Amino acid sequence: MAILSKIRERSMFLIIIIGLALFAFVLDPSTLGDFFNSSKVNEVGEVNGEAISTQEFAEALDQYKQQSGSKVSEMQAAKAVWSNILRKKIYKNQLNEAGITIGEQDVWNEVINTSSVQNNPQFQNEAGLFDELKFKQFLADTKENNKAIVVCLV
Repeated sequence: MAILSKIRERSMFLIIIIGLALFAFVLDPSTLGDFFNSSKVNEVGEVNGEAISTQEFAEALDQYKQQSGSKVSEMQAAKAVWSNILRKKIYKNQLNEAGITIGEQDVWNEVINTSSVQNNPQFQNEAGLFDELKFKQFLADTKENNKAIVVCLV
């Protein structure tokens, strides 16, 4: 009987101790540290130690929504963007570990070898073959025209 009366006297203390024990059991210490760490406030996630910022995710999400229009839901868009970001970061890491690099010449070769560039009559010579010089001239003209448009807008 004396034990029960002592428990009744200290019931609030026991409830607090039991509550803290349950909370400590459920909560991981690293999660608690991340919760109070202010540097992780602007992070959505982390891949191989590389942080993914909320700004990076939001920009990718907006771009994805613009490309897809209103055909996908918010959740589908977020899942697709998250998968794409993860895939890019993982591939980038694997390519770096393998020592694989892509240079300007590789990119240029891929651009000029696409069928839309190769088969465009605007870039073909009199014999009907792709002329790389015509394509380079087109790119230079486009670049110059865009500068003129920017100057006019300013």
